[in-house]
Amino acid sequence: MALSKPVIKAQDIVCCDLCESETKLKWKCLDCDLLMCNKCCDKVHPKFKNATDHTIVDIKQVGVSDSVRNPDFTNIKCKEHTTQPCCIFCSSCNKLACPTCITKGHAGHTFVEIKEAYEMKIEWLKNRKGKLEKNEKKLSDGEKTLDQIAVRENSNCKKTIQDIQHQREALKREVDKYALQLIEEVNQNLKDIKDSISEEEKKVKTSKQKEKNNLKTAEEKLTTMDMSFFFENADIIAQSIDVDIEGVNVIHKNVPKFKPGNISQSNVGTLFEDITFSSTVIDMKVSHDFTTGLKHCHHISACSDGSLWIGDGTSKLLQKVKLEGGILTTVLIINTELRGIAVTHNNGLLISDGTEKLKIINGKTGKVSDSKYNADPLGIIAVNITSDHKVIVGAMSPSDVYPVAGRRVVIVMDKKGSLLTMYENDKHKQRIFSYPKSITTTSNENIFVVDKITDDWRGRVLVFGQGSDILNEYTGCGQDIKTNYQPFKPISITTTPSDNVIVIDFYDHFHILDTSGNLLFYYNTDDIGIEYSYSIVFTSATTFYLGCSPVNSIIAKLYQIQCSGF
Repeated sequence: MALSKPVIKAQDIVCCDLCESETKLKWKCLDCDLLMCNKCCDKVHPKFKNATDHTIVDIKQVGVSDSVRNPDFTNIKCKEHTTQPCCIFCSSCNKLACPTCITKGHAGHTFVEIKEAYEMKIEWLKNRKGKLEKNEKKLSDGEKTLDQIAVRENSNCKKTIQDIQHQREALKREVDKYALQLIEEVNQNLKDIKDSISEEEKKVKTSKQKEKNNLKTAEEKLTTMDMSFFFENADIIAQSIDVDIEGVNVIHKNVPKFKPGNISQSNVGTLFEDITFSSTVIDMKVSHDFTTGLKHCHHISACSDGSLWIGDGTSKLLQKVKLEGGILTTVLIINTELRGIAVTHNNGLLISDGTEKLKIINGKTGKVSDSKYNADPLGIIAVNITSDHKVIVGAMSPSDVYPVAGRRVVIVMDKKGSLLTMYENDKHKQRIFSYPKSITTTSNENIFVVDKITDDWRGRVLVFGQGSDILNEYTGCGQDIKTNYQPFKPISITTTPSDNVIVIDFYDHFHILDTSGNLLFYYNTDDIGIEYSYSIVFTSATTFYLGCSPVNSIIAKLYQIQCSGF
């Protein structure tokens, strides 16, 4: 379960002389003859007696600094009187002077010893150096911000184009739908007209036949020689002939004509600038760091009372802890198989341990029992609880993780444990997941899944809508991060209080995604001195806890982070 980052091998590893653990050395105190890391230089060394008077230099400049520690002021030759050494410093002229200079050009001036002038100038340079370093840091921070903005806007561009394409397709679908309705209406009009004409044609046909019969009878009477029959029926025949018939109805509906509608930009949409969003900048600062009782902090979840559950999947150890006054206190210790954890709405804890049922832990007593959430015959490897009490699990067939075989699924259950939705195969009937390792959800009910594809931690983040196919696939921002290209190796995922999604990768990058899975920002925790980031949980909009999984370390660190922009 523990990650293995590349390790630089060396014959002798030099550590900080103060903490004796950090190998990233930055400073040397020339007065104490100590090598120091950034943290000890900022927090430990200032506590030394007369520390403000000590000379601290960048270790890259140690050779230069050592050579000027005890300068020789006796052999400084006067530039104007080259045969004489300088013996004093004129503060009025801000220059060195020899005895001849004093008598000829410095009458009434203020003098100090050369050593004193040297120390004054050294102090000024040190102060100036500090200001330059602050300026350099300010510029470096600005450069990182520009880098973040460039990545964010590149992602925004992709998303905007995607939204336009979606609108385009939606309009095409609506146009096709309405056009078919109009065509159907036109065809119905034609059918009604034809039916009306057909009815009229039937009436005409009947009338024609009747008139034809009358005509035939009239012709017979005209040609009869039976005068008795003629006079008896002449009036009857005359009456039938004199009856006027109705004319043919030729007035019917017309097939309607088509008048095209206006096509305008308002039908498609418009572009606008999100001024509030464009000014967002990610900021993080460590407020506390705690030493846990775990080798690795693979899992972390927060209770409403401020306590935390932290877990080490390698050591099969789970702890409930409280963090008060900068001190971590262990409340409960439980030995258990551990793949994932999620705090319930009543502060219990659901555990995925690789079996077919989630376990539930009583938050007060620590009692472990089977829950009602069952994925039988699959083993559950990840768990998430939504704001509306749904439980989402990642599960797989009992087998080796790699090569991928058997079933790999994500299951959504209601609060009673009944199946709501299962994600297993795509629309082409192909397997979706390799190893659904970590799960979170957003307010629009989209489901985000970290899918570990290979045994060397390469992976992706898949985004699903409720009951839908894959909405998006995030595979990292690649060379958008201005470092050497590294394959995307997502470790864990969580949703922030502002409904963004944070993915932590193997290289200590935070990938901040929107609710559709598009990249907004990235951040490297190395910038605040944190390595081997692994698990994360937010306790407020501006506070989160970050658990680490260090390599070759006895104890894992837990950091409390103050943040903005998430």
